[in-house]
Amino acid sequence: QVLPTYGVTCNSFQLHYIILFFVSKYNMALLFGVRRVGVACSYCTRNTLSHAVAGIYGQRSLSTTTNGTNTIDGLLDNITKHQQQSNDAHQEVMSLFESGKNDEFFFLPLGGSGEIGMNCNLYVNKGRFLMVDLGIQLINIGQGSASLLPDVSFVKENVDRLEGLVVTHAHEDHIGAISQYWPDLRCPIYCTKFTAEMIRDRVKRSDSALLDLIHEIDHTDTTVRSVGPFDFRFQAMTHSIPEAVAVLINTPYGYIVHTGDWNRDLAPVLGPAFDDHALQKIGDEGVHVVIGDSTNAIRNGLTISESEVKRGLVQRLEDVPSGKQVIVTCFSSSVSRIQTAIEMASKIGRVPILAGRSMLATSAVAAKCGYLPDVSLFDVRSANKLHRGKEWLVLATGCQGEPNSALARMASGDHPHIHLQEGDVVVFSTRTIPGNEPDVARIINVLKSRGVVIIEDGDDGIITHASGHALRGDMEILFSLLRPYSAIPVHGEFVHMKDHCDIGTAAGVKHTLLPGDGDVIRLCGQAIVNANMKARDSQQQQQQQTQARAINSKRSKTNVRESKLVSDPPKVVTHLHIDKMVRDGVILRKLNNKLIEERSKQVTEGSCFVTVVLDGQGSMPYPPVLSSTGLISDSDDEGHLHAQFAKLPTLIQEDTSRVTQDENALRGQVQRTVLSFCQRVFGKVPIIKVHVIKMQ
Repeated sequence: QVLPTYGVTCNSFQLHYIILFFVSKYNMALLFGVRRVGVACSYCTRNTLSHAVAGIYGQRSLSTTTNGTNTIDGLLDNITKHQQQSNDAHQEVMSLFESGKNDEFFFLPLGGSGEIGMNCNLYVNKGRFLMVDLGIQLINIGQGSASLLPDVSFVKENVDRLEGLVVTHAHEDHIGAISQYWPDLRCPIYCTKFTAEMIRDRVKRSDSALLDLIHEIDHTDTTVRSVGPFDFRFQAMTHSIPEAVAVLINTPYGYIVHTGDWNRDLAPVLGPAFDDHALQKIGDEGVHVVIGDSTNAIRNGLTISESEVKRGLVQRLEDVPSGKQVIVTCFSSSVSRIQTAIEMASKIGRVPILAGRSMLATSAVAAKCGYLPDVSLFDVRSANKLHRGKEWLVLATGCQGEPNSALARMASGDHPHIHLQEGDVVVFSTRTIPGNEPDVARIINVLKSRGVVIIEDGDDGIITHASGHALRGDMEILFSLLRPYSAIPVHGEFVHMKDHCDIGTAAGVKHTLLPGDGDVIRLCGQAIVNANMKARDSQQQQQQQTQARAINSKRSKTNVRESKLVSDPPKVVTHLHIDKMVRDGVILRKLNNKLIEERSKQVTEGSCFVTVVLDGQGSMPYPPVLSSTGLISDSDDEGHLHAQFAKLPTLIQEDTSRVTQDENALRGQVQRTVLSFCQRVFGKVPIIKVHVIKMQ
C-alpha cells in the first residue's frame, strides 16, 4: 500500500511515531509521503501535525476517527501506550531473570545484531549476567567519523548482577567500548593474552584499576571455568587477528557455542590451524545452539588461507623494481601480514618499516606476545635517520581510506618521512569494507595522479588478501561438525543474518531464530512461567523435572545430544528498547540526540543566529543582529548575497511588529521569516537560533 505524496514538516520524534503508528496500525510495508525537512519553528505543533496526518491519511477510514485532530489524538495515545509498554517490558525482563529456573538461559543482544560492528551480548542464568564482547562501530556523521557504542544502560542499572565480561578477540568492534564503560561496570574480564595486552594498551592511561581484573587464559586452554552460575571454556578459532576464540557455555541441554569472529584457515601463518576434529568432538558432546558470525554469509566459497596470501605478497614484493619505494597497506591488526613483510624484507634487500600509530601499537603488542621481533627497530621516525626511503618496505595504515592515516598523508604529500614519487608501488593487502569505497577511491585517485603504481587483491590473479570471516562453505562445514539443535545469527545486517539462517536450515539445523538488538531470547529450559503465561499444571511440571533429571544423569554415560529433546527451541519472549550511543568528544550521547542531529544538519544546511533586543515596553528599538555560518562565502563574488542578507533584519522587524509582547510568538515568527528567506535565497533549511535580550 502506497500513500499519496504529501509533504510534512515535523521533527524526528514526531516522524518516528507517524511511521510507528501507520506501520503498526495498517501493517504497511512502505510509508511514502512523509519527508523529513527539519524543524522549521515552534509552529510545527499539535495542530500542524494533525493536518499533516489528515493529509497523508486521505480518504481512508480510521475506525471512528474521521478528521486530523482526532487522528493525532489517537497518535499521541499510541505514543503513551508505547512508552508504557517499554516500562512494562523492562519489568517483565527483570521478572523473567529473577524467577528463572536453574536450567533456563537467556540471551540478550545489545549490539551487533542488525549491524556489523558494536558487538555486545548478554547471557543470563539464575538472574546473573555474563557479557560477551563490548565493542564499537565506526560511522560517518556529517563529514566526519564517530564511534558508535552499544547501549548498556540495562546492565549498568543491574551491575551487581554482572559476573564478568568474556572477550572473544581484540578487534575494536569487540573491545573498543571497554575503556568507555569500565568505570561503570568494573567486572572481571576473561580473555587471551594478546587480547588482554590490547585492552591494557587502551585503558592504562585512563584507569589502572582495570589491569588487576583481567584474567588471561591461553587460547588453547580448554579448561572449564566457573563464573557465578556460568561454566564456560574457550575453543581456539582462526581469524585475522591472533588468539581468537569461541566461548562454550555449559547448559543441561548441551553447549551454547558463541563463535565470535572466525574463518576456517587450515594453514595460518600464525597460531594453530582451524581444528575440525575438536569442533566435531564438541558436536559429539552436544550443542544446543550456535550463536555465530554472519559477516560473509552472503558470499559463496571457502576461506582463503593466510599461507596463500603470503605467497601472493612474496610474489608482488619480489616484482618491485630496485630503487623504487614499496608500501604495503593493510589492517593494523593483521599481524600475520606484518610478520610476512618483516620476514620478506631481508630476502629482497629492504628494511621493514612501520608507519601509522595503530600499526606501531598493535605490532608492539604482538612483539610482547612473541609473534613479532622488537618492532621499535622498525619505527619510521627512527629509521628515517638510518636508511633511505628507497631501501624500505613500508607497512602503513590507511587501507580503508582513513583521512588522517599514514597512507592518506603519503598521498597528499605531507607525510614527514615518506615521500612517494612516480613509479613507486602501493600494494593493498585488504578488501574495502562496504561504505568505505568513496574514501578508498579518493586516495587511490590521488596516488595515481602522482604516478604511483597501485596493486590490489586479485590483480593478475595474485592473491594479496584473505577475509577473516567465514564464507558460506565454511559455515556449512561448521554446522556439519557441531550439529546444533538451533542457530542464532549475530554480527551482521539483516541480509547477512537471514542468509546465515538459511545456511543452517539447509545443513539440518531444526530451529533458527533471527534476532535484533534488544530481543530477550529464551535459549533453553522448561516452559516459562510469568505474568503473561499460564502456569503449567504442577503435575506436568513434576513429570518434566523428573524426566530432565533422568536425562541429565544419563549425560555422564551417553551422548548429551539426547538431552536437547527436553528443551523448547529458542524463542523471543519480550523486547527491551535499546538505543545506540555515540562518543562525542569525551561525552557519550544517544545517537538520536538533538545535538548530534543539529551538528549533522549544520554541515549540509548551515546555521543562522538572530539576536533581538526588546525594551521595557516590548518594542524593538534596534534592528535585529544576524550572523551565519555555512550560508555565505566571504569571497567578493558573493557580494549580491551579502546585500540581500543585509535586508533580512528589516524583514524581521516588519514581520514581528505585532508579536513582540509574546516572547514565544516572537521567536516563532523570527524563525519563520529567516527560514522563508533562506529557502528562497539559498535553497537551504539552516539551523536557526533566536536570542531575545530584554532591556530593563
